[in-house]
Amino acid sequence: MMKRILSVVTLAVTFAGSASGILSAAPEFARHRPDELLRAPLGEVVFKSTFAAADGWKTENYKDRLDLRLGGETPFGADVLYVGGSTNACDTAWKCVLTEPRKLPRPAAAYVFSVEFRATLDFYRATHAGGGWTCSVTWLGSDGQVVGSDPLPLKMRRSGDWRRVWLVGRIPAGAAAYRLQLGYDDPNVGPGGHIAFRRLVLGLTDATWAVTDDMRPPRVKLLTPSPTADAQAVLRVSVSDESAVRERSVRLSVDGRDETANFTRQGDVWTLGGARTWTNGIHTVDVSATDWYGNLRTAHKLFLIGEKADAGRVEIRKDGKFTVDGKPFFPIGVYAVQRREFNGEDWDKAFADLRSAGFNVVHSYGGTGTSPDFLAAVRKYGMRTWTAYKRGSWDEVCFPGADFVNRLRHEPTTLAWYLADDTSGHQSPEELEDYDDAVKALDPNHPTAQADGLHRERKPDNYRDYVNGTDIFIPEIYPIRAASADPDTNCVAEVICDMKRCLENAAKFGDGRPKSILPVLQHFRGWGDWPRFPNADEEVAMTFAAVVCGASGMTWYTYGGRGKNEGITSTPARWGLSAEMAHRLGELAPAILDETVEVPTPEVLSGPATDP
Repeated sequence: MMKRILSVVTLAVTFAGSASGILSAAPEFARHRPDELLRAPLGEVVFKSTFAAADGWKTENYKDRLDLRLGGETPFGADVLYVGGSTNACDTAWKCVLTEPRKLPRPAAAYVFSVEFRATLDFYRATHAGGGWTCSVTWLGSDGQVVGSDPLPLKMRRSGDWRRVWLVGRIPAGAAAYRLQLGYDDPNVGPGGHIAFRRLVLGLTDATWAVTDDMRPPRVKLLTPSPTADAQAVLRVSVSDESAVRERSVRLSVDGRDETANFTRQGDVWTLGGARTWTNGIHTVDVSATDWYGNLRTAHKLFLIGEKADAGRVEIRKDGKFTVDGKPFFPIGVYAVQRREFNGEDWDKAFADLRSAGFNVVHSYGGTGTSPDFLAAVRKYGMRTWTAYKRGSWDEVCFPGADFVNRLRHEPTTLAWYLADDTSGHQSPEELEDYDDAVKALDPNHPTAQADGLHRERKPDNYRDYVNGTDIFIPEIYPIRAASADPDTNCVAEVICDMKRCLENAAKFGDGRPKSILPVLQHFRGWGDWPRFPNADEEVAMTFAAVVCGASGMTWYTYGGRGKNEGITSTPARWGLSAEMAHRLGELAPAILDETVEVPTPEVLSGPATDP
């Protein structure tokens, strides 16, 4: 029995390794799970903690807003680090650190870190830098000086029970001691919330070929074509991982019924056996799987038995540019189009003005963009939409009464499905990928899009883990901020840096699909952090810098505003500048979209030769 299971797992790991390039010795790794790396002859445990005071832990909490308990009585028993007790929503930065470094008993090539946790909130995008409130291991030399430091990115999810995670990394040369720390700056632990840890282990191992960066849960893809008119379609699901999937952890439900026993596995592919006749409509597939590092994935997929939409086709070329029904298209748009006093609370006037100003794409929030009167005006003036619903989730795609993609997939005005806004603050990469898959299963004729601030200073930035969640990324580039260092001279440089980083991420971490980078640039002031509009020179320079750096289109934030927040409609001069830029981009669009045009070498005519 063990040999049979081992051979299947080896197949899975070999496939994952060859595809990702992470594992150089997949069959050997298949014989040694992370827990085995802590046992002889591969390695040994050097530190095991029950979070008792005798272990040498010290806790710190910003303004003492939390109840931090170590090892004694906690809501989850003894031998636990408990973090909770906040009485209001506030900054709850905390950490628990070993007060004295621990000596390494011997030189080693790599380490294994493991801990069990439970939490009432998601820590998938938790901060791992800034202020020292982090989960990390710091390495010190024999002289006590720091020789290296590794974040321990415990990407925790809400869990009603204890879950164990594993992290494996390399020990820097010259390390003779270590100091461990647990902690988070955000998200905050609000009232009624908690995080708890137990059974922390640190071990040494010499099996360096087994060191990976597998902190992502298994990948789940539905292989059955969708939409399909074939009522006897065979249901096939791929479940793969960078390390290996625990075969016995896999559970598959179809239309709410557990069908695990009826699936057979070959490599990464699970196939539902037996003859099935599917009814017309949406069918759901739920998959739960855990890899050997304890990363859990609960995936939601769907497929549609029925006709394909006939509303035309929008595609992304290999260079990231758009085609609509086979013809090149350069989107020029604006966010948050709404009925307001300046358009007489009238959709017809709003779209007549936008079309006259040179815009061809609009975005609207909160379901407004799916209303019949909005779409009628869009069609009348020959424009396109970023089609977004209320909050963006898998549930909104498939649940009865909220299946807006199924209802609107025949709409001819859609440029792309707008799946998420400020994505990394609300969704995990896996949740976005599920949403993307669900939308594509219903409407393969249109690409998908998401928008987020890039935050290049973060490791990783806000796009890297989300590259494969949508076809289009809309980086929110708003450089005229109150906290900016010299925004007058740095704003254009920030646009250039953000565009280059997005393109680098798409090339390095993409799944092979063409990716489009289409920025939304600041053309507003307010919302707390942005004290002024970019001036006219800055706005024009930022816009064309983005185009020169490969933008597949252009959008600005924002159409309107309220109170102290102002957008492009706030003064005639601002509206006039928007129209001027939109018309200039429209005139240049044929050259921008030409795949054969020779790219000129830029020449600095005045000013410094290099930007900030």
